[in-house]
Amino acid sequence: MDVPTTQADIIAILVDGTGQDGNQQPTKATNADKRMQKSDSFRSRAKVIVYIPGLGSSQENPLSDTVSQATGYDVDALITQVCFIIKENYVTGDKIYLVGFSRGAYCVKIAAWIVVRAGTMLRETLGCADSDIGCKKYWEAEELGTAENAGQNVCIEWLVLWDTVGAVFASSWMDELNQIPLASSPLNVSHTLHAVAIHENRPMFQVILVEDNGVTGSTEVWFTGAYSDVGGGASNSLNLQNASLIWDIGQIPEFSGFNTEDLLYPELDTVTPSNALEDTGSVLLKLVSAKTRVASGQLKSTSRLHESEVICPQVNTPDGLVTKDQLRALGWNEDLFTVRFNDFEASKLSKSSASLRRSTTGIPNTGRPVETQQHNQP
Repeated sequence: MDVPTTQADIIAILVDGTGQDGNQQPTKATNADKRMQKSDSFRSRAKVIVYIPGLGSSQENPLSDTVSQATGYDVDALITQVCFIIKENYVTGDKIYLVGFSRGAYCVKIAAWIVVRAGTMLRETLGCADSDIGCKKYWEAEELGTAENAGQNVCIEWLVLWDTVGAVFASSWMDELNQIPLASSPLNVSHTLHAVAIHENRPMFQVILVEDNGVTGSTEVWFTGAYSDVGGGASNSLNLQNASLIWDIGQIPEFSGFNTEDLLYPELDTVTPSNALEDTGSVLLKLVSAKTRVASGQLKSTSRLHESEVICPQVNTPDGLVTKDQLRALGWNEDLFTVRFNDFEASKLSKSSASLRRSTTGIPNTGRPVETQQHNQP
């Protein structure tokens, strides 16, 4: 006799980037917000889906919003909110999906580390969602008698990140969190996806890269554009942000049922990355010298670039931004470190983009075998 199986319930939490609130800015939706909008089929398999607007997006107090956006102040409140949602809803066997952009990505990654520290003592260690007191108790769970590895049985199935940025100044206890090895995912995370911006040039927007811890599956890929071109929120991105969104939808089987008919892939022959420092509206930021991610040492000869960037014409890159010639001068090898389109991405290319792909790489647009959907790639 067949024994009926039950599917683990899913808890999905999405935290947006600085100043971003898809509820108030629908025309500038980020990828975190688009995930929420397109989650109807996913919603039937999830018991909780929560979208949390980014820091400094309340629009209730302009001065407070400005301070939060500039300093990352109150990031601890967002971390607490993520932990509180898990604490209130998690039962053994649930799968947790944490999605974040920019400082929102920083928040969910910190939350993942707190969960592994607190383990199954979620309810005992977090009693308040309105201040950082509860979150501090969460982090201090080891002192309350919980072993550091107790949280490994609290499964975070996917950690989906766009351009993780820290740059935070918050409560004094956050100094303790600065000791967390954020480059590595905790052992209770099964899979980590990180989409990173090649052309970001604001020195204070240094990305926190992902390092393979040798146990969990981690895939980090660099995409064309500045930080808002990759994570979303730019008003002139010409669907550029969709490239990274379509990539990670193609990587995650549970997201395959999303409504993606209106999700258009950017035209590869006209893609133009933003010059974030030049485009900024901040007078103070305009006084800062640009610093590319090659100059900062973050974009290296071993960085894995998405095929869409390799195909894009060099002439489309504005002055002052990283070029493929600069990468090749570092010793970057296109054959070794190009991440090819997965099947879902290939299916979203227009005829002209598919033709450009074929003429540039010699690869017919039939999609890439499942090898590009594996984790722990070199």
